[in-house]
Amino acid sequence: MALQMLDGIDLKAMGHNSPEYAHTVLQAIELAMADREAYFGDPQFVQVPIQGLLDPRYAQERRKLMTPGQAFTQMPPPGDPAQLAASLPNPTNPTVTSGRAGRPELQGVGRDTSYLSIVDAAGNAVSMTPSDFPKTPMVPGTGLTLGNRMVQFYLDPQHPDALQPGKRPRITPNPSMVFKDGKFLMSLGTPGGDTQTQTIAQVFLNMVVLGMDPQAAINSPRFQSFNFPDSFSPHPYTPGKIGLEKSLYDAIGKQLEGMGYKIEVGGDWDNKYGADVVVCKDPQTGQLIGGADPREESWAEGR
Repeated sequence: MALQMLDGIDLKAMGHNSPEYAHTVLQAIELAMADREAYFGDPQFVQVPIQGLLDPRYAQERRKLMTPGQAFTQMPPPGDPAQLAASLPNPTNPTVTSGRAGRPELQGVGRDTSYLSIVDAAGNAVSMTPSDFPKTPMVPGTGLTLGNRMVQFYLDPQHPDALQPGKRPRITPNPSMVFKDGKFLMSLGTPGGDTQTQTIAQVFLNMVVLGMDPQAAINSPRFQSFNFPDSFSPHPYTPGKIGLEKSLYDAIGKQLEGMGYKIEVGGDWDNKYGADVVVCKDPQTGQLIGGADPREESWAEGR
């Protein structure tokens, strides 16, 4: 949804990670997150207007709400995607899913979530974000853990992600895969709760719009928005707040503060800004290229 809002905007001309670039991407993210809060829930229990949310015409309407040079001081209002396309009532095969990733760990027990991107010699690809262990119990003899994602429910009965018996919570794992002209292009993902989609979008833009190789795209300093309720209970919300890695704050922080942003400064290589891993296939040569994030214990290898 955020990427469709950015489609047609000349991000490259703005300059990578310039104040205008960061502001534009942040506003697209915040507009998408506003719709997440308004509409995302288990489609067996709530009507999710998937077709409208993913309609390019709807993205164009949402883009009109962007305010060049001025931050959203609170989460923007949601749109009305059902005007463009009918809601999908209780689909048996939902077309949009999401999930949460965490951090990879090699020794002992894991810290929480991992991300894996795997492509084999035959071209089969996997993108996955196993999560929760060791915070959740394992069923003896099975290797299966019991999830703790009910903490991502809301207790507000009017919220689309409200707690109900038999209902699945709206979760944050977002393993991603990209196709171009119907052919596999890349598999990518990250740990990090609500920063996942933001990290993935920035790495994707770095590669596709700005022409960076996967490792350079991953290494680049990052920003993130907190201008929406956190997915995890008790769903804290800090209106108008964003985060910048320190080197990025040093470069553009004052300009963004001048636009009205409240800024939390993180360290460089801070895993709070995700830890993206990418496997990309060169469309011309078929060569696989990997990149791994120095913000966490991660690596890329080929055989």
